[in-house]
Amino acid sequence: MGSLLSIRLTNSSDAGYTLTGLSLAGNEGYDWLYNASGQATYDIVAGTFTDPKAGATLNFPLPPDGLSIAPGATAKVYGWIVPTAAPDASKTITATLNETAMPQVLPAKAFTAGNYYRLKLWWEGTEWKRFLLPPASDLIAHWKFDGDANNSVENKYHGTVNGAVLTEDKKGNSNRAYSFDGSSHIRINDGAITAFGENSFSCNVWINSIQSSGLGNVLRTDDCWSSQGWLLRFNNGRIEIWEGRSNSYSYISTNQYSDGKWHMLTFVRDVENKKGILYVDGVLIGNYDITGIVNNVSSRLGLWIGSGNRLEYYRGKIDDVRIYNRALTAEEVLALYLSTI
Repeated sequence: MGSLLSIRLTNSSDAGYTLTGLSLAGNEGYDWLYNASGQATYDIVAGTFTDPKAGATLNFPLPPDGLSIAPGATAKVYGWIVPTAAPDASKTITATLNETAMPQVLPAKAFTAGNYYRLKLWWEGTEWKRFLLPPASDLIAHWKFDGDANNSVENKYHGTVNGAVLTEDKKGNSNRAYSFDGSSHIRINDGAITAFGENSFSCNVWINSIQSSGLGNVLRTDDCWSSQGWLLRFNNGRIEIWEGRSNSYSYISTNQYSDGKWHMLTFVRDVENKKGILYVDGVLIGNYDITGIVNNVSSRLGLWIGSGNRLEYYRGKIDDVRIYNRALTAEEVLALYLSTI
């Protein structure tokens, strides 16, 4: 008859947050709940509500002193709902937290009885936002490294492993990431997967390294000689993003990330805004400007993971490599980070 709705609340700011009120309310008079404006009456024999007591607002129970969420922490709240028998997915719902309505309205799902529903929200220091993960249709390749180097998006563009060995991922799960010893790599031979030409793209990868000196390619498409393609690599412990062909553009982070900890690296090539952007752990670190001709970054060599045409080898762990066929937004990058930590 009813369903369970959970809300996962992540505090991505540097300060603690105390939640004292949380509600979901249908907009434009949308009564998406039964048993909400009073005690509903249900006919067991007929299997229908005789007096549904429909309503628009769901208030979540919280501790008397509020729910404290530490920086970087996630809390969960639960609400029992009785969905309307006539759901309308064209409607919207507004979440209100501590008497402040979220600026993003939520799409009204066609809730049905007997199911478990989840909603993920994150606090970025000034307002609550909904997790807006990139649509699966924009993900053109995903090497999860869960026991092998196969692409999970479609049955091609699988990786060939050369010396890399399976190891623990960031959550301690065995055989769910690859370790590279400075002489190993994984290669995706078909260059079509990275044939972006003059278009935007994004790559996202988790790394764990202590490579504090020299060059170590995490992802690279050129052959280290022709300067035609793009890369994401360690440069003396710092993170470098680069692209080249007609012109070369690059950015190198100020901080080092060869600390033996897991970090999520995101390289976004945004042709529309003429930027190459680096994010680390979901946070914007820096960018380069595409000031001249937009490079055609297609490469005949495919994608190298852990080296560049058997040069500039990387030392450390790599996991969860994703390639998107467009420029991800800052909100999507942060949502990716928060959804995978």
